[in-house]
Amino acid sequence: GMLQIKEGKTDVAQRDLQESLRLALNTGSPYAEEVFKILIQNGLSQKKTKAEIFSRIHELEVFQQGRTPRYAFANWFKGWYYHKQGDWDAAIEHFEQFLEEVPDVQKIRVDILDNTYFPLIVAYKNKGWYDKAVYYGLKEWDLGKTETGEGNSYTTVNDLIYPNIEKCSEYDLGIIALLGRIFLNKYYAGKRESDLAQSSVFFSGCDSIYFSKFREKDEGTLLKMQSEIVDSCYPYALEAS
Repeated sequence: GMLQIKEGKTDVAQRDLQESLRLALNTGSPYAEEVFKILIQNGLSQKKTKAEIFSRIHELEVFQQGRTPRYAFANWFKGWYYHKQGDWDAAIEHFEQFLEEVPDVQKIRVDILDNTYFPLIVAYKNKGWYDKAVYYGLKEWDLGKTETGEGNSYTTVNDLIYPNIEKCSEYDLGIIALLGRIFLNKYYAGKRESDLAQSSVFFSGCDSIYFSKFREKDEGTLLKMQSEIVDSCYPYALEAS
């Protein structure tokens, strides 16, 4: 099933994964939960109907009764489904429930938290709840710090958050640019000069990170970084200026 997914044959993969799940459940395999996870993710990527996806999620919930989830989290899948549908209220509800259910967030894999915090940022931003968007934006930024082992990616001075340029990595560019856009939206919503100042700090930080860290990168990396800066930052930076 995994090989079929890698080859882009998601329909064939779904059949193989369903057989794998049947065997895992019949034999009491410890990998059953992982197969559930891959099967649901593949169904989401195939854009299966809500009824099909939620039926599989219900099977997962029944399977996990009396067990502690390790790989697959029902509310996370529901949140991701609604995020893809643009239903921000439902996405927020299920992602927040997922975070409440997790006994120790620090033990959850970084990629799962990344795929929880980022859609929450987008959902709260689109709802106009900017403080919550900022809250999860900073948590997302901290994830990059955790993954790279770099500490102190930002400091707070006079209530403004400043990126520590020498500590920031290329993974920070996208989230810093997004935070700049959130604070710009927040400024328009309330016309607080401090929000406009914070927006400008983030955009200038993106500029500094790019020019101080990526001049020596290979051409492919540079093009990716330039695209991220131009698309996510410069138009809004000019607006903030």
